[in-house]
Amino acid sequence: MIGAAIERCAGIDVGKKFLAVCVLTGPLEGNREPQRLRYGTTVAELERLRDLLLSEAVTHVVMESTGSYWKPVFNVLEDAVKVYVPNPQEVKARERAQEDDKMDGGCAPFAATP
Repeated sequence: MIGAAIERCAGIDVGKKFLAVCVLTGPLEGNREPQRLRYGTTVAELERLRDLLLSEAVTHVVMESTGSYWKPVFNVLEDAVKVYVPNPQEVKARERAQEDDKMDGGCAPFAATP
């Protein structure tokens, strides 16, 4: 797994019906335990996700999405945290190297590269 370069970050895998979220917090040097969560795609669920990210003092979020499913998530989060939507092919290449399951929050370590 690629180490994160941001102390408080999150990765979101955006799907049509739910979001797979991985939150990483804590010192960069230590062994950080990822918090893996699942949220729905309704506005209420997205606001609940935003509230969690704020309560965890997350500063950066990376989203992976096919199609336009990322847009409502971005709209809810953009005023609360710095949101990145990287090139899907680059994210997939990094995930292939990890060989982890779908709920691994593969996007969170993407913050390792500025």
